[in-house]
Amino acid sequence: KKHVDIRTEIVAPSPERPNAIRKKIIWRCEDHLDCDVDEMEKLALVKIRFQNLEESDLIDGKTFLKQLDPD
Repeated sequence: KKHVDIRTEIVAPSPERPNAIRKKIIWRCEDHLDCDVDEMEKLALVKIRFQNLEESDLIDGKTFLKQLDPD
């Protein structure tokens, strides 16, 4: 979807990097205007993970459930 909002946001330090204050530029579409930076980062990771899937990577529901519980 087309981006309708661009904001620069300051991100507080994380436990992994306690002295790192970061500035991020976040592009939001209409569906995600109310999402905070953490939610937008999670959505970006999901998008990166799933946008390059091949049809051969997909499995049906029965196969998926068998992988979870083989018995």
